[in-house]
Amino acid sequence: MAKMWKSIQKYEGLYKISTEGEIYGERWKHYLKFRKVRRTSKSKFYFRVILSKHDIKTVRFVHHLVLETFIGSRPEGMYALHKNDNQLDNRLENLYWGTSSDNRYDAYTNGRCSAEGQNNGRSLLTEEDVREIKRAKHEESAVELAKRFSVSKWTIYDILNGRNWSHI
Repeated sequence: MAKMWKSIQKYEGLYKISTEGEIYGERWKHYLKFRKVRRTSKSKFYFRVILSKHDIKTVRFVHHLVLETFIGSRPEGMYALHKNDNQLDNRLENLYWGTSSDNRYDAYTNGRCSAEGQNNGRSLLTEEDVREIKRAKHEESAVELAKRFSVSKWTIYDILNGRNWSHI
């Protein structure tokens, strides 16, 4: 996709933004510098910029500005998502409005949520334990299996009903 520039809504004549996520101050004839900020308590960082109009300063996330300028306003209940899970990659081709479910799907397909099963640091069971639980389900009760593997009977029920460890 060839780089395109458009005026940022509500800041026409002051700022332009490109499909690459660059912001240019028309009045000052220079590219704006972004600040990398932590968005949540997790280690997710995003670029933000301070825009000014009539001496009123507004802090905006760059990925939101790219989507709002080239795609349109954020639909209700939607989030600005990065296809490649790199929150610092604000190219239009990497961004889209999506649901929280879309975000979880992206995280899974991009390997951000690969900590399932025994790779999860909180797991008390191994894959071999789960296979043994599934093999022994007709010979032992859930309570007996729970005692044997030092987990709750609810963990056993969830495994046997496919709510946990469904990949085994």
